[in-house]
Amino acid sequence: MIKVLKIEQIPGYKNSYYVYFDNYTKLRCFTKNIVDFGLRADLILEDERFEELKAAVSESNTREIAARLISRRQMSEKELEQKLLMKGEPEENVHNAIGWLREMGALDDGAYASAIVRHYAKKGYGLARIKNEFYRRYIPRELWEEALKQMPDCEDVLDRLIAKKLAGTTPDRKALRKVSDMLYRRGFSWDEIRSALSRYEAGTDWEDI
Repeated sequence: MIKVLKIEQIPGYKNSYYVYFDNYTKLRCFTKNIVDFGLRADLILEDERFEELKAAVSESNTREIAARLISRRQMSEKELEQKLLMKGEPEENVHNAIGWLREMGALDDGAYASAIVRHYAKKGYGLARIKNEFYRRYIPRELWEEALKQMPDCEDVLDRLIAKKLAGTTPDRKALRKVSDMLYRRGFSWDEIRSALSRYEAGTDWEDI
């Protein structure tokens, strides 16, 4: 049998409390734990109930860490899982926390994939670079096709990038290679780049340069 000695709110954390027990244990509990277990000073808990409380506190702590992580930046379920496991959170707690956040709509891999497409397309990156971001951020394969429907026409993007880089100059082979390499690093294919450079050359009045 274990007795609750006192409960103190943790300064600066309105939903967190230290609960002291007569077995020299101090648990950082959350409001939900206090309510669910009816914790109060002088409450007596059987050993089994005390172990249940510790498990519940551990799960609540994992949830808090998970919520804090995704409040800093959007991430995929797999990204969050790896970060939590690296922090030493129990695997079962991690899976429960991810399910909890998914149910609340706070974790949505489909929405995250779409956000990645919009962000990198707006910055002038091509399909290969965006797919690489999907890999890097552990976006499930089955979500790629739908997200990539939001990709803008690559011809327009390439035409703008090339015009910006080459406008007002007479590009020689070295300049064209430099621009081509830059575009390839941005995730455009060589075929797309060659077509774009051909369009640029066809639309340039070289006498005005």
